[in-house]
Amino acid sequence: MAELPNKLSFVSYAVNGRGLGHLSRQIAIQRWIRRYATFAGVRSEHWFLTTSEADTLLHREGFAGFKLPSKSVIETAGISKLSYLALAKQWVWNSVALLRPDVFIVDTFPNGSFSELLGVLDLCRHKALVLRPVKPAFARQAAFSAVAALYDRVVVPQHHEVAGAPVIDLPPGRRRNVGPVMRWERFEQLPRDQARRHLGVPVDARCWLVSAGGGGDDTVGSVYDRIDELAAADPTAWWVFAAGPLYCGPPRAGPQRVWWTTPDLGAHLAAFDGAISAAGFNSVHELLFAGVPTIFVPQDKIADDQARRVDAYVRRGAALRATLEPGSLLAAMERLTANGAAEAMAEAARDAVPNNHARDAAAEILALCLPDAVLSQARSELDDALLTDAAAAGIDLTDLVDLGMALHCGEGGPAPDRTTLELSCAAELLETSRAAGVPDAALIRIAHTLARKLKGPRATSSEELAAALVSMVEHPAVAGQWSALAMLLSSIPSERSWGPRKLIEQWCTLADEALDRGHDLVAVARMVLDDEHQRSTHEGSGAGKNAAMIARIRAAIRHGDQAPTSVLPVPVPRGAEEAS
Repeated sequence: MAELPNKLSFVSYAVNGRGLGHLSRQIAIQRWIRRYATFAGVRSEHWFLTTSEADTLLHREGFAGFKLPSKSVIETAGISKLSYLALAKQWVWNSVALLRPDVFIVDTFPNGSFSELLGVLDLCRHKALVLRPVKPAFARQAAFSAVAALYDRVVVPQHHEVAGAPVIDLPPGRRRNVGPVMRWERFEQLPRDQARRHLGVPVDARCWLVSAGGGGDDTVGSVYDRIDELAAADPTAWWVFAAGPLYCGPPRAGPQRVWWTTPDLGAHLAAFDGAISAAGFNSVHELLFAGVPTIFVPQDKIADDQARRVDAYVRRGAALRATLEPGSLLAAMERLTANGAAEAMAEAARDAVPNNHARDAAAEILALCLPDAVLSQARSELDDALLTDAAAAGIDLTDLVDLGMALHCGEGGPAPDRTTLELSCAAELLETSRAAGVPDAALIRIAHTLARKLKGPRATSSEELAAALVSMVEHPAVAGQWSALAMLLSSIPSERSWGPRKLIEQWCTLADEALDRGHDLVAVARMVLDDEHQRSTHEGSGAGKNAAMIARIRAAIRHGDQAPTSVLPVPVPRGAEEAS
């Protein structure tokens, strides 16, 4: 297996116009890059360069970001565009020059929002372009294709048959087509009842989502103004306004209205019977992915052809399209609420966008610097089922992987690699040990120590080692003494003839006898440390050394006068006898 790097650094260039698309898409990809790097045992650093006014999303995800004011804020503040352009270019150049990333990830515009990236790409070891579909006028520009060809990997987060991914000339093998990339995974979405409780919406009410995307478009206020017309047509309905972090207008509060401003709406989409939404790349695909019957109102963007995107899904029966003209939204809502229409559209939506391909995009980018075999195993192990269970149990992925490697280390032979690492045993063991009150860090330390003591010609499966650990942490004489247990295991001889179950059974039996004589596990560990034969346990094969030590300590316990806490006399410092 190819040697893995110790550390990798990733810098995402997420410079937005008035939306959240670039930043959200990069966050989605970087989340999976971080997961896969954790599985590979590679320490990863993640940086973002962004002009999005929603940069608090980075804080919520645990990513570091450098923030430059957006073009719209500069305009509002009355700052010279030329001064801003000079500052922005210098800011990007200096930031990348200082960070020198292993992988530089750019969203949509290969030469950057300020036409500054041509001089930056050489500062990065690998370059990846996430090429969201743009209007043909942009894709056909000579500079667009020429700079795109400088990237090592171009990931297109869109299927050809849906909405016209741009056709550009690229060197062979550099382009990878994946499906839509979204921030939220299906396993992260809340059940309907729970989502409604969070939103404050009655379980049995008809509930509509009103989404303005990032909230920075000029048409947002007009969309909100039309809701009164729709509310009159459906007076029993509830309306949830997802304002978006870029919205600066007044809240649209009132009876049966919820003003939602936190950026976690994607986890609550099961709460909605229907939606009225802007038609940005992320908004469209997140709503279809969640199966929400939606009326889309395309906005006019410089590079993003929202109308074309919506029309592709309308033709598939997965969405409806409306405008801000009087009556348009009302007519679309009446179509959507007709008998069976919403259910049919929800099914068509899920069929049109069945998967989130953020993990695919992340794997394509990571393939620039990690071996295919490791990535393949990471993708196989970190599936929705495992991540769902880990999230429900509050298990940190780093702890899960560390424990998995500890169990893996007991399998004998050469040093274990990540291409055969499995995590199911580790996940089950973590849940069991938590029920027994074992801290995760203590369990991982104990598992590593036990695996190290068993290394040798006799191969031990992860399942066998995990089962032995379960019996140990559930043993009454051990309960609550996790630090002492780690100390005891680190002190015993290496054992190359016993398997993990026998080793644990023998020492737990000794712990029972010690407990009957008034000894706790700390005392047993001291006995091991005091045993004069401990000094030679590193010699030879280790076969039988635990049996001999256990026999000596058992004899000392049984024949001790007052249940001594040490097998051997404590050495008297030189000169102490004369002094006495």
